[in-house]
Amino acid sequence: MLGLKVRDFGTLDFEGLSVEAPVEFDTVPKPAIEAAWAAGDADLGEAVAEDLVAAAARFVAHVAAEVGKAV
Repeated sequence: MLGLKVRDFGTLDFEGLSVEAPVEFDTVPKPAIEAAWAAGDADLGEAVAEDLVAAAARFVAHVAAEVGKAV
């Protein structure tokens, strides 16, 4: 799918990152959020956000290139 390898059930692999397909971001289980809450802080959030935005930009470029192949 989109030229990416299937990683696990419902996920694709992009540069070692799991990408859910389809993405249902509004259904993240509350226990998963609560388990990670104590480890979070502003510095970690900033670092994660920077990495995630950079990876998302590369992912969008990848999808655009794949969609262009299908035309």
